Amino acid sequence: MAQVASTCPDNDICFKLNIPTNTASSGSGNLFFQLSAPSSYEWVALGQGTSMVGSNIFVVYTSSGGKNVTISPRLGTSHIMPNFNDAAQVTLLDGSGVSGGKMIANVRCSNCDSWDGGTADFTAGSGDWIFAAHSSGGPKDSDDQSASIQQHDTQNAFSWSYANAKGGDSINPFVSSSSTSSTSPSTSPSSSIDTTLSSLATSTTTRSQPTTSNTHTNANNGSGGHSGLSSGAKAGIGIGVVMFVLLLVLFPFYVLRHHKQQLARKQRPHEPTQEYQKPELDGREVPRKEQELDGRELVVREQELSGRGVVANEPATSVSSELHGGPGRTAYETISDPRELADTARRAELSASPRPVEVGTPSLHSPQISSSQTRAMPNPLQDVAQQPDTPQVTTNSDQLKKLMDEKRRLEEQINNLEKGGDSSASNTR
Repeated sequence: MAQVASTCPDNDICFKLNIPTNTASSGSGNLFFQLSAPSSYEWVALGQGTSMVGSNIFVVYTSSGGKNVTISPRLGTSHIMPNFNDAAQVTLLDGSGVSGGKMIANVRCSNCDSWDGGTADFTAGSGDWIFAAHSSGGPKDSDDQSASIQQHDTQNAFSWSYANAKGGDSINPFVSSSSTSSTSPSTSPSSSIDTTLSSLATSTTTRSQPTTSNTHTNANNGSGGHSGLSSGAKAGIGIGVVMFVLLLVLFPFYVLRHHKQQLARKQRPHEPTQEYQKPELDGREVPRKEQELDGRELVVREQELSGRGVVANEPATSVSSELHGGPGRTAYETISDPRELADTARRAELSASPRPVEVGTPSLHSPQISSSQTRAMPNPLQDVAQQPDTPQVTTNSDQLKKLMDEKRRLEEQINNLEKGGDSSASNTR
């Protein structure tokens, strides 16, 4: 890989240098350098030496027609116009010419290690160089290497470091070089900035071209490889697959839940009958259902009347036909609510007699009478449950009056039954 050192001793004038590996090790051989200046200049020159006297000079100006350049090797003998040096072995290389307002000369010198009047040591770390130019007068536009030139209006001398210029075996390092280094002359320190900027610009331009080409190549290859589905179509297919998988996973759970709900609905009507006799259901009180009369009100059962017990195992005469003067008439037909019936009967008993009487159907809050306190007796009103529906009256005063009348009738009936029993016993004796 060729190493190229560059320097710009003047704002518009720049030079580049490459010393191949063989030349740097042996001290003799090919040497490559480049001269660059505005194409409006008459000429520009680069020379080996410390001054114009005894230097090896290379003058460049535009060729005939202004499309190319002419390289004119000359020897500096005094402070006069240098003359053409036909002993110099120099060649213009590819990349030379006029472009973008610049004239550029890529030069190979095969005997620059010595000339008539001086020598150069390419094994050393640096060397002495001079430059000059004539910026006015317009382009030279000549193919004559011995053409007359006007005196320079810009000139200077500088020391060029060879450390960044040595290396490589390229036949044209200014066209195929991939590494560029800059060196500033000792007489113009500020020129290093321009040299660096120029070097970076050249390197960036050179390297960006293959990168752009590669980018276009990759883009073309990529476009040829994706002739199938677009990215939007692939995304749609992916979403569809995900939705289908979710449906397969969640559908069995939905069916199972629906089946359980259907079973629960079928079993729900039977649940109240199974637990109807329980005192509580889900924290709510459920009334006890003890006796029904065709789905209507409950019958009042008296354990004792007037403090007298009923003879055990003695059948009681049905009084269903005597209640209110006709058959099928219950004693408490005017009350539809069993609890209201029980409370009304209890109040009637307490007001009529101080003797303890249990009236009404036992409820969740009413006290129960044990079998040891009362004698069991058949229910004389049990057959009332078979009577048809009767109209209801909602007057409370009438209910109390009827209750008292029925109480008296029941007492009279019991007395008649006891008297009849005594008469039967006397006849038997």
